[in-house]
Amino acid sequence: MKKIEITVAVTLAGVAVSTAAAQDAVQWRVEDGGNGHWYESVPVDLDAFDQLIAVAASRGAQPVSVNSQGEHDLVASLVTPTKPETWTYLGARIDPSLPCGPDSWQWLDGTPWAYTNWDQGNPTTQPDCAGSDAIVIGRPNGGELRWHDGPITNTSININAIVEWSADCNGDGIVDYGQILDGTLADENGNGVPDCCDEGFSCSTTPVQWRAKDGGNGHWYQRVPWTGDDLVAFNENLISHGAHLASVGSSSEQGFVSSLSTDLEYWTMLGGIRDVSIPCGQVSGWSWLDGTTFDFTSWDVGTCPQPDCSVSTAIAFGWDRNGCQPTTRWHDVPPEDVYIRFAIAEWSADCNEDGIVDYGQILDGTYPDENDNGVPDCCDAGIRCDCPADITGDGHVDAADLGVLLAVWNTDGGTIPETDINGDGTVNASDLGLLLGSWGLCS
Repeated sequence: MKKIEITVAVTLAGVAVSTAAAQDAVQWRVEDGGNGHWYESVPVDLDAFDQLIAVAASRGAQPVSVNSQGEHDLVASLVTPTKPETWTYLGARIDPSLPCGPDSWQWLDGTPWAYTNWDQGNPTTQPDCAGSDAIVIGRPNGGELRWHDGPITNTSININAIVEWSADCNGDGIVDYGQILDGTLADENGNGVPDCCDEGFSCSTTPVQWRAKDGGNGHWYQRVPWTGDDLVAFNENLISHGAHLASVGSSSEQGFVSSLSTDLEYWTMLGGIRDVSIPCGQVSGWSWLDGTTFDFTSWDVGTCPQPDCSVSTAIAFGWDRNGCQPTTRWHDVPPEDVYIRFAIAEWSADCNEDGIVDYGQILDGTYPDENDNGVPDCCDAGIRCDCPADITGDGHVDAADLGVLLAVWNTDGGTIPETDINGDGTVNASDLGLLLGSWGLCS
């Protein structure tokens, strides 16, 4: 299933290079032939190789393994080019259980040993492998960056190490570290691991359908990062992607929506807003931004009855500012609260009125959405989405479509697969009949 990313002031998809404060990590992007992992050169002590695993782990990473020329080139690009006296540790060392020699090396992260880039005369192959307990990359004579076996004991040189982030603790196909850098996932303790994974919570950032067969409404929902402090502006941004801030109309919908963001130490915004000109109550003064009738509530109760309506004009669930326990029930909050980290987006539109929410048909490939605005292109163009005989896509079934179909008669359609209207593998009389039966406007 295609995953649709939303832009809400930041882009949820991984970026090539982060410029976040104190971060110089670089991604080897999949679109550039890479693996999606993130890499960074960090300073280490001269004799710190034995501590390298702990140093990397403290950052949520591991010492780098290098498994291809492309990965070697990426790693080499992180070595300071103007300092030939700089050596940089890689995450490999001698396996003492193997006979000493070029094949006795292993990657600390368990990656199979399948690629090398040794400099001339390396590695050493003394019977006891003396002096060969680590791999460093450098240019001792100012030449090409190649591998050398260590350790490095010259105190006049600089030592760095390359660490690599590859973990995907939430299983969404995106390396977690990139989602920390772009703000998709929070990492308050700075350990390089998303807080949701540290705490055993759901980190889902993919769209999820509340299915009709499960008692739902068929809508799609997604947890997205909260940015800014303007509820209406945030909602308008979502609308530009075919969505809106979620409204909640029943206890079952409340249960489904709250399950998408179980990081209850932070606030997760819903699409409820209060009109401060109306006296505040359980229902009075409140409305949903998408126009849904505000006739269901799930306010917190007990020692923290809500809403208190003091300075609050929005609805969220999570940790209460007044010391109450975390809860999935509602609290009224100001949109500028610094503990708001997430929001729930909802897709409910059915522009072609076929009884299926459009967003699901975009995700499953039924309808294209070339401009990624969350609306099927056919709806954007004001034409029927169920008009397969409109081969030219101009909103009409006419002589132009007939001409295209006849030009590939008795073939599989070739480069114009749309001509095989019934999808049986051959453009023939059955397709012609469907075209003639749809003659005229598609709108």
